[in-house]
Amino acid sequence: MVRFDLHVHTNYSDGTDSTEEIIRQAEKIGLDGIGITDHDTFGGVHKALEIETTLIIVPGIEISTCKGHILAYGISDGEFEIGLTPAETVDQIHRAGGIAVPAHPFDYIRLGIKDEIYNIKSDAMEVINGCITFGPWNEKARKAAIELDLPMIAGSDGHSTEEIGIAWTDFINAPKNWQDVISMILKKETIPVGRSHHVLPSKVRRFWKAFKKRNDRPTPYPFIKQPKQKNNKKSDEE
Repeated sequence: MVRFDLHVHTNYSDGTDSTEEIIRQAEKIGLDGIGITDHDTFGGVHKALEIETTLIIVPGIEISTCKGHILAYGISDGEFEIGLTPAETVDQIHRAGGIAVPAHPFDYIRLGIKDEIYNIKSDAMEVINGCITFGPWNEKARKAAIELDLPMIAGSDGHSTEEIGIAWTDFINAPKNWQDVISMILKKETIPVGRSHHVLPSKVRRFWKAFKKRNDRPTPYPFIKQPKQKNNKKSDEE
């Protein structure tokens, strides 16, 4: 088995640590690859692809819809409009050549899209999220993935070096590159593994670390919130 943490944030969005620090920690704990999925930016992905590493870097982004967050994999460039509906966001991802995966779908506190998963054409489901607020919400996501016959993945949703690797995706065969990773996800050649962090201590440690390292950030620290829905002119005309 090979291990990929497919949901990792850097300090290009609301992570506390640099892309290189994240990569070196992933190497240290024996991961074979990571998915860089910063909020609404490819800054961390671009930096990661410049760094020499034995890891496979899976390019991605976590896009803010008007209902919550959707992960996109297999994309490292492009302009993505935030605040669209989940269905419109999935269409954006597919047009760009990526795959769409609802992040922590039933976490009501951390902006999962909840029952919208039944109204969109997801390519897979994140069924173990390491930063889930309440553990049963991961199990609810797993049951939904089974019901919808979707591939399952897992990721730490790590926002610091201490958090990555607590949840990961096992691959039955060893992918040679990130394109293989995408293909194997779609073929259901994945096993989600791991657990969640202890939420309160993790949050306190993360925000303290973010404060101490505030001057090292390439971008200002964003407070992630749910954007308002964009006006849909076509719907208005109808």
